[in-house]
Amino acid sequence: MFWGCSGGDGKTAAGPEINLKKNGLVGLWLTQGIDPDLGAVNVAMTLRADGKLTIVQELPAGARLSFSGTWELDDAKLTLNGVYFTPSGQSQVGCQITQAGLELKDEAGKTQIWRRAE
Repeated sequence: MFWGCSGGDGKTAAGPEINLKKNGLVGLWLTQGIDPDLGAVNVAMTLRADGKLTIVQELPAGARLSFSGTWELDDAKLTLNGVYFTPSGQSQVGCQITQAGLELKDEAGKTQIWRRAE
């Protein structure tokens, strides 16, 4: 998928698109997926207003891996930078906020839905 964590069914979430602005992305987002090396993982992504991000993977045994980086939004293209985004250190995905959450779509058309933490 986008960064070593597959999930989602490749389908777009139903519902109206919500206005996408940088401030609308700021916050804590959660998803689940399968890491090819680690198995099932819960992933938390924090996008800060200053352009910094943190990714935390929670492994089945309870261990956590944390990665830092940066993010940038250009129209509906989200660019994520950091060592988590292998192999190049960068991932560019289309993004939109729907009623289901933050929908990220890679160049192959695979989607991943992130829900905002409450």
